[in-house]
Amino acid sequence: MDFVDLEQYIGIDELEMRTHSIKILQNYIEQFMLNIPFEAIDVFNGDSITMDVETNLEKFIKYHRGGLCYENNFVTNRYLKSRGFDTKLISGYVKPPNSDWKEMDTHLSTIVSINEKDYIADTGFGHFPSQPIPLDGQYIYDETDIYRIVPSNQAKDAYYVQTIEQNKIQHNQWTDLLYFENTDRTREYFDKRFDFTVNHPDYAFKKILMVNKKTLSGHNTMSLNHVTITTESGKERIEVTSKNYRDLLQKYFGLDVIIPRLEK
Repeated sequence: MDFVDLEQYIGIDELEMRTHSIKILQNYIEQFMLNIPFEAIDVFNGDSITMDVETNLEKFIKYHRGGLCYENNFVTNRYLKSRGFDTKLISGYVKPPNSDWKEMDTHLSTIVSINEKDYIADTGFGHFPSQPIPLDGQYIYDETDIYRIVPSNQAKDAYYVQTIEQNKIQHNQWTDLLYFENTDRTREYFDKRFDFTVNHPDYAFKKILMVNKKTLSGHNTMSLNHVTITTESGKERIEVTSKNYRDLLQKYFGLDVIIPRLEK
């Protein structure tokens, strides 16, 4: 599969990617997240999505869209593998704020091994670090937060990604973001949960709008009610209305999409 168009679109160099260094992997994740948002608009609109890599590359590059983990992260997994990285396709589930855990296998991500050290390389989570997170517990600093990965006792080779605000580290009250198993999965393994994601009426993104895109100074997030612009100096909130939502999508996320529920 030819990924040259993806490299040109997000601004990375094929020859550098073949060096397989942590610095180059970090640059890929950052450039992907700066150019391709996490967005659940198709599912929210009731449209279909796919895990087909060529279809999603066209969606990203030709139509300037983003996608869910099944789209963004699966492209990342196949791209990194094509450039010779040692990768695993892994499964897990995300814990939304103040909510129970989601269904297992509803999050797909990638583990990359570099110099016998494992890292999560995730480009399809939403608000997440734009750099690899090592599985050995090392702290990763991103914007105003700290991230780490710690072992779980739920299963063999299972882990949690946790986060805490930098100014609250003294309280040691970490929040679980993601549970995952360090087990290599096949593409077919995800078919059942992919169907749940796309078709089940209780799936979260059928009910809520979520768009998130990294910026050079922070990140932008959009819900049905607000766009929140987070920078080093703080947060700005803009109310979303039927009259301004398309302009907001274009300005802060580079998206030209109609959302029928916001047209009313």
